[in-house]
Amino acid sequence: MAVYTVFVMLGGMVLPYFYGLIFLGEKITVLKTTALVMMIFAIILQNVEKGKKGTVLFYILCSIVFVLNGMTSVLSKIHQINTEYPVVSANGFVMLKNLSRFILFGAMIPFVKKKDMNIFRMNMKTYISIIGATLVSSVAYVFQLICASYVPATVQFPVLSGGTIIFTALLGMIFFHEKINKKQVISLTVCTVATILFVI
Repeated sequence: MAVYTVFVMLGGMVLPYFYGLIFLGEKITVLKTTALVMMIFAIILQNVEKGKKGTVLFYILCSIVFVLNGMTSVLSKIHQINTEYPVVSANGFVMLKNLSRFILFGAMIPFVKKKDMNIFRMNMKTYISIIGATLVSSVAYVFQLICASYVPATVQFPVLSGGTIIFTALLGMIFFHEKINKKQVISLTVCTVATILFVI
């Protein structure tokens, strides 16, 4: 899960960052480049543990996730800055995205192994948690889309990744009384500095 998280977060940050540089003509600066390297270091440091290795298939799937998550951010940016053809509102975009996800997930159910079908036998607390997470995620995504209309991709998506790392750690400490080790302290410090550099 930790390695998977690295691929997800880096994909959502690196691909839109380079899309902004290459296709949107956003300026590359020493500060942004330094911040990007620092952010990549922080993500890898926080999530990868020594001695944890996966199979070749695992890393192929992680690479696919890297590209897909990155392209989700790129396509969101393209949608929001488009002026050549009609687009739906940010709210409409999120509704269509979630509807598409629901249909695709439903289409995969026949391929789920019988031993894994117990995921559908959850208690009410779990269902409420899933619904709550979906609502919060949807609201966050609406704000992300609105932000994409005004903020350069080379700033927005790295800051989102940085914010995710920082607030996940802080909320874990507050609500779940999780303790952070020295490695995580270094990672959070580097990530905070990198996030500040992106917005300077």
